[in-house]
Order: sequence, then C-alpha cells, then structure tokens
Amino acid sequence: MAAISGDIDPSCAICGAPPFPECPHESQRLELALDQAQQRWEKMRSIRSWVLNHARDQIITTFHHLRTTRYHAHLAYLQTLPCFTLYHRFNGAPPIHPTQLQVLHAQIQQANGVFRQGVDEDWRRSCLRYPEVLDYYFELVGVELPGEEEVEVRDPRFGGVEKLG
Repeated sequence: MAAISGDIDPSCAICGAPPFPECPHESQRLELALDQAQQRWEKMRSIRSWVLNHARDQIITTFHHLRTTRYHAHLAYLQTLPCFTLYHRFNGAPPIHPTQLQVLHAQIQQANGVFRQGVDEDWRRSCLRYPEVLDYYFELVGVELPGEEEVEVRDPRFGGVEKLG
C-alpha cells in the first residue's frame, strides 16, 4: 500500500485537467467572478461614475479654454489681413476690386482651415490626456483597506476552513 502524501495538487476545478502545466480556466473564472463582484458593489459603481464625470468635465473645460484662446488668436490674425475690417463691416461684400476680394477670400479660407486643424488638434491632445486625468481623480478617492490582523480578514463572515475529522 502506497503512502498518501498531503502535497497533492488538485486538478483544474473547471475542466479537470492535471495541475501541471497550469490550466488557465481557474484564473479566467476568477477574473470573471471579480468583474461580476465589482459590478455588484455599489461603491465601485459610484466611484467609477464620479471619476468619469470629473475627468470628462476636466477634459471638456480644458478643451474649451484652448479653443477660446485659439479663437481669439484667429480673430486677431484675421484683423491683420488687408481690407478685413472693411470686409467685415460690409458683411462679406466690401467695395473693393474683385481680385483683391478673391485674395482676401483665399486668405480667410486658409486661416479658417488652420483654425479648424488647430481645434481638432487641441481636442485630440485633450482626449489623449484621459489616462492621466482618470488616474488623478482615482487617486483622490479614499479607499481604506483593513489590516491583515483584523478579525473580518482572518475569519471572514462567510466561514473559514472547515475542520476535518
């Protein structure tokens, strides 16, 4: 009769595969169970929502500031164009030579294109900051983990190790 060893590793609880090489099923099920537990935990949802709302507001506020600054620079540039003040005063139909008006239209179109590209780039750069901004707001949330010696950690409320015979 062979001796029974207490060192026997269990087979996979999901598919029954031998313990070596490691079967991924148990770790996959653990990740799934953890994700489901987080979804059920109301505090996690409220933290996630709070962080998301603040991060989104911050990104949008920063973008609006950048866009406003860019818009004022755009207007200042347009006002430096020859005949732009006259063009503006006559709602786009100033009493100037058609060739001069055509050049002015081209300059305005080019400036508007540069402005549009700048706005798009500001939005892209703002959105690329989401990881940094999300981390910032997550770090503001105070979560306190219990100590390892706490009764609730050492002997959880749902039981403990059953004593065998």
